[in-house]
Amino acid sequence: MASDPEQTPRKLIYLRDHAGRGRTRRKRRRREPPAGVPQDLDTEGIWLARGLLALFAGLLLNWVGLVATAPGGVPGEVSTAGAIPDLSHLVCAGLALYAARSVRGSQTQAPIVVAILAGTVLLVALQGLGTALVGGPLEHLTPGTRADVLLYTTLLGFGLWCSSWALRARGTGEPTAD
Repeated sequence: MASDPEQTPRKLIYLRDHAGRGRTRRKRRRREPPAGVPQDLDTEGIWLARGLLALFAGLLLNWVGLVATAPGGVPGEVSTAGAIPDLSHLVCAGLALYAARSVRGSQTQAPIVVAILAGTVLLVALQGLGTALVGGPLEHLTPGTRADVLLYTTLLGFGLWCSSWALRARGTGEPTAD
């Protein structure tokens, strides 16, 4: 059953003219986020603070493990001889705790503190990767060294995330809020 091409426009016009008229529609108000911090940056700040607290705990445990297994001294006693070069882990852990508190506390200096932490984390990660990978070919690495490479690669990614958040939060000019 072929339709006549001339009949099709008439049908459409008939339906248009005889269709019921609805009420006039009100225009919808556009929902725009407040001019302050974007919602996604605020939510990311909450997750960043949680990650910073996890970073604090991980670095603190890593530093305690490094101190407890440091060579030298009497076996069974804690020695601080090997802990001095790895003091950067402790400083980075302290900065992570302070940055987490400043991000969660909606302080205006939070992006600056997170940026300083990001630089510290990146330096610790690069120093650790350099130390772990200079030992020789990758196939001769011990499982402990491979775990260190994984730790420092994770730190490198976390440092990049912190620096990205700090730059975006600094660009808004507003403090983060919960």
